[in-house]
Parts: sequence; C-alpha cells; structure tokens
Amino acid sequence: MTPCLQFVSARRYSALVLEGLDEVGWADLSHAYGSAGDVPALLRQAGSGGDVAGEAISELYGRLFHQGTVCPATGAAVPFLVELARWAPARRGSLLPDGVRVVGGDHPHTFIIRARVASLTGECGNEAEALRMSLALLLDQNRVLGPDHFITRSHVAGWTDKCGDAAEALRLFQALLLDEERVLGPDHPSTLATRDSIAYWTQMRDEQTGQAG
Repeated sequence: MTPCLQFVSARRYSALVLEGLDEVGWADLSHAYGSAGDVPALLRQAGSGGDVAGEAISELYGRLFHQGTVCPATGAAVPFLVELARWAPARRGSLLPDGVRVVGGDHPHTFIIRARVASLTGECGNEAEALRMSLALLLDQNRVLGPDHFITRSHVAGWTDKCGDAAEALRLFQALLLDEERVLGPDHPSTLATRDSIAYWTQMRDEQTGQAG
C-alpha cells in the first residue's frame, strides 16, 4: 500500500515522487515563458509543503498550461505532478484546485490528476470515497471525451468490490469486457486483464453460493 504523507520524511518523499527528475533534458524543452530549466526546482518546491509549495504549483501551471495551451515541457512534467498528487493526500487540495483553475475542470490533465487522487484515497483506506470520486470522474469523462474510458470503468468496478458489492462488481466487469472486445479486440492486454478479473470474481461468487447452500 502506498504510504501516507505523515509517515514519509521530507527527503524520502522527494526521492519517491521525483525519481528521475534530473534525467530529463529540461534545458532542451520550453514552456510558456522560455526554457524549462526552472521546472525541476519548481517541482521540488511543490513537494516541500507550506506556502512555498502553493506558490510553486501556481508557477508550474502558469508555465506549463498557460491559458490552456500545452508546451513541450508539459508532457515531461505531468508525470511528476501526478505523482505529487498520488503520494501526498494532504497536498492534493492544492494540486487539484490549481489544475482546475488554470487548465479547467474538463482538461485531460485534470482528469489524470483526479484519477490518481481517487486511487490514493482508496489506497489510504477510504474505499467509499474512492468509488464516489471515480464515478464522478467517469461521468465527466463521458460528457467531455465520449464513452469507452476503460481504465476508469475498471477502477469503478474494483472499488465497488472493495465496498462490499461483489455481485455488482462482477456485472460491471462483464459489461466492460464486452466493450473492450468491441473496441480493443479480444487479445488486447486490457481485455485479457478484465477477463481474468471476471474469472476470479465468478469463482468467488460460486464459492460463496456453495458455502451459503
């Protein structure tokens, strides 16, 4: 399980979420105001907490998503922003609202961070809230991007099971499999993973039915 923030030292936290940061050729990338050579320092400040972190996050979004545009450095920085949100539930309140404020609630990058926050919420023990957040995300993705968001649907099915409704989780996985086979094909890794999940939950259901009988 991902450790929650209060159990991770500042130095360990930085090493966990910013691993590989200095391996990116930031000086060769650009953002809205020029060279992206300042991005590593801003990302480190964003993970430091306090007012400095909030200011750094605002600076990052201003540079990387200026007026809703995507810069060459954006793709390199988003994974680190996602990990900051994933590893720091206490800081997600600053990361996510800034993302919504700058790029908009319907921006794909906002959806990525929302998905990470939902997963972390569940990993830290609040499965019901993770399910609620995943369902809300799925509705927004369907509205903005159209259907067939298989990863989010899989998360919804998984959190449904974690919340104690195995029968509904199995139904959701079965519906997901039909759409994955239609769109991705029967041999796609995601389709195969869903098929494995269905086999597992079918076995669990049959075992529970046998015990009940």
